[in-house]
Amino acid sequence: IGDFAFNHCTGFSNTRIEIPSTVKVIGGDHAISKGEGTKNTGYGGHVFYDSFYKNTEFVVNGNGTFCATDGVLMSADGARIVTYPMAKADESYVIPEGVTQIDEMAFGRTKVKTITLPDSFVFDTEVPENIINKDGNNFAVAMYVYNSCESVVVKDTNPNYKSVDGAVYSKDGTTLWYVPTMNVSVNIADGCKEIKNGAFYCSSSKAYTKWGTVTIPASVTEIGENSLVYLNKSGATIVVDEENPVYTVSNGKIVKK
Repeated sequence: IGDFAFNHCTGFSNTRIEIPSTVKVIGGDHAISKGEGTKNTGYGGHVFYDSFYKNTEFVVNGNGTFCATDGVLMSADGARIVTYPMAKADESYVIPEGVTQIDEMAFGRTKVKTITLPDSFVFDTEVPENIINKDGNNFAVAMYVYNSCESVVVKDTNPNYKSVDGAVYSKDGTTLWYVPTMNVSVNIADGCKEIKNGAFYCSSSKAYTKWGTVTIPASVTEIGENSLVYLNKSGATIVVDEENPVYTVSNGKIVKK
């Protein structure tokens, strides 16, 4: 099933999508096409995105490459989430341990408000070259700019990250990795020094980006270029501590001094 196979096919009435045993690749498989092995890395662009609005579950029939866990389409080894059903009614989802890859737009247009990260997932600002939306990190492109997420939960056992007010930081709190699009009030934790690309990744529409006020402390001295662009286009009210040595607000936009 190739890239864009069902992209924007909004007329489907399916509440259930069945994947047959014969399907071995979903999404443009960069590694295989480059002769780098036989691992199905996928990351296909827009395969199921913005279609199957009524789909509540995936079912996989006797397939050694893919499986469906709680209706979510995954690789059979449990390392990859291909896509989450857009009409699945659950407002919370615990990503299974073992997941290391979440495909582009996997949670786009979904109803999930709270997502719990597994300890196995690692954030990365380098995304595969067949990703369409390159402005975010590997988690941000999985969420995309249209989603319902209000909070990302990080378990206490996670060795790399922690969650503060629904946003994801490095364990030591010095790096901000992701702020959910529906997180209404964003107060970046004092002590945070760097905001990564993808931390702010959003639509300019207030229907899909609920940031009201974003407060940035004096400790933040580095903001990824793409995060800066999306933060300024979001329409949020930006407040920067007057003692911040690098950034200030001018005409409602955050800029370097």
